[in-house]
Amino acid sequence: PPTSTTRRAAGALPIFEGDVQFGEGGKVELSDDLKERGGMLEEDKQRREFIKELAQMILEQQEQQNEGQEGEEGEEKNPGAPSLPVSQLPFPDQVKERITGVVIYQAGSEVVIEEGSVDETKGIYCPLANPNDFLVIIRGGLRLELIRGEDEGVSVRFEGLTKAENVQPGESLPVGGGMKLFVGSATILFGPPELAWWAVLVIVFCCVATAVIAGVVLWLLYRRWRHRR
Repeated sequence: PPTSTTRRAAGALPIFEGDVQFGEGGKVELSDDLKERGGMLEEDKQRREFIKELAQMILEQQEQQNEGQEGEEGEEKNPGAPSLPVSQLPFPDQVKERITGVVIYQAGSEVVIEEGSVDETKGIYCPLANPNDFLVIIRGGLRLELIRGEDEGVSVRFEGLTKAENVQPGESLPVGGGMKLFVGSATILFGPPELAWWAVLVIVFCCVATAVIAGVVLWLLYRRWRHRR
């Protein structure tokens, strides 16, 4: 249970010792008291600040716990990026309706996602706390870059081309590659990968070709039947 010792504040809410606990594989559990305090925040900006600063604290705490820890072969232990259910934080409803959890990454990270490992029930959260903070996600060879501007707005680049500039907190947009961005700081949701135009063309061509071949086969069978009669 939380004690009276305050570690720091997140979105003007105090964070006490025991409010944040790490489990196996980087899974994070928040105290019921902290979840209740976060859920009582009424303004969207307060909620965004609370989530962002709490995520930063979680990343810092994990890094501190990892310092000096070594594996059996002298390698530093790596429990993986921290993750927690979205139900424990005041995320927007449109995020909670799509996913059940988020994996938290430091600003400046480059996250490579193999298509076979995509879990559409989980998203990525990155606290872009300062101007020029960025996050890079590579999915199926497609590169997405998110860069924070001087204010809270985020610029989006996809495959080297500017997709959008100064996307404001609370706004969302599809960014390509089956990914969708919610700003505040940056929450990425995953969906099925998008098909390139040539892939659609190939699929359509295959369907047409199959139909034509089936028609020819039926016509030949009909002629053979007529000939026998």
